[in-house]
Amino acid sequence: MKKIFTLIAAAVLAVSANAQDWTCGNIYLADGTTLVDNDYATVTTANNTTSGTLIEDEGGNSAPVTYFDKTFTHYLGVRVTDAPSAANPTGTAHETNVAIVVNAKKNTDMTLYYKVGATKSIDCYDQAAKEAVSIVQEASNPDDDYLFCKGVYKFQEGHTYTIYAKGGTIQLHALGFGEGTYVAPTAKYYANAAASTVDGFSTMVYGDGAKIALTGNATKTYSSASSITIGNSKYTSTKVSNGAQNTFYAPEGKKVYVLTIYSYVNKDAKTARPCFWKEVGGTTYSLEDGTATEMESYKDGANPDVNKYVFAEGLSEITFTNTGEQACFVIEADYSPTGVASVAKDNAAAAKAVKVAKNGSIVIVKGDAEYSVAGAQMK
Repeated sequence: MKKIFTLIAAAVLAVSANAQDWTCGNIYLADGTTLVDNDYATVTTANNTTSGTLIEDEGGNSAPVTYFDKTFTHYLGVRVTDAPSAANPTGTAHETNVAIVVNAKKNTDMTLYYKVGATKSIDCYDQAAKEAVSIVQEASNPDDDYLFCKGVYKFQEGHTYTIYAKGGTIQLHALGFGEGTYVAPTAKYYANAAASTVDGFSTMVYGDGAKIALTGNATKTYSSASSITIGNSKYTSTKVSNGAQNTFYAPEGKKVYVLTIYSYVNKDAKTARPCFWKEVGGTTYSLEDGTATEMESYKDGANPDVNKYVFAEGLSEITFTNTGEQACFVIEADYSPTGVASVAKDNAAAAKAVKVAKNGSIVIVKGDAEYSVAGAQMK
């Protein structure tokens, strides 16, 4: 199945000629070779010794490629065997391919030119925040199996990033830098921030000061799990200890107004034990009264279940507990009060009928209206 990319206006991704800082050629690159060192960033290779590879046709002859009005003769193979993590920020080497490490000296928009398979992706790991970074990608040939792309990362001053590919080699042709348009997000994703050990781990600490801890059972531990896809990024999920309470701690001085849990059930298919979040933020939820939603994603991190919880006054600490089968999750915390209004607007637009427990009775809520189980409108 071919991946479909949303085409972005050329003006958004435009890079001036002066920002074209590195183009791959027939060069030898030792591990740690500096590709770029300018006012914006220092860029080095990691994990392997390699060389620029000639772009060839089937007969082994030089076959330059041209896209977005630029022509390239060589590529740098980018790939790792194991993805970057808190314990291994550049990942584990894969044969003669490399990872790219970017030390941002100031906020900068970094443009990459590359070839990627329609089912593959180029990924980026923020070593400071311990999370994935999305790329805004435009393909010059979106209907083909192999895509020639340019994409932009918005990098933050003082952060170090690893650019990599896993499961397939990305052919990197060139890098360019321009003035930064990075804006600190009001909502952040929190994935697995610690490498699993033999005995597991029970607390994850993030670069911005947030934490997730297994607070419901001191004898249990977390472990790393498969990635969950959110937007254009993949985040290494955390496998919970089934039935044990977890606690999310916001960074100092911040409150969470909307908590979103992306998750999948760690089973191949539905079992006799339905899996759902039975408690979040001190409120209990149930399938029987319709206040909970059963998870329906089974080991499918590309299509996770999504559950949103709104806290109008904001909370600095939020507990969450699953039941049924073991689940794997990624947290999104929205630190802006405007997020509450956004969720309310989305719910109103969807006008989805849901059952809720109210004053000891089951009420069906659809938009702003309330109905009895028999169908009579109450509000």
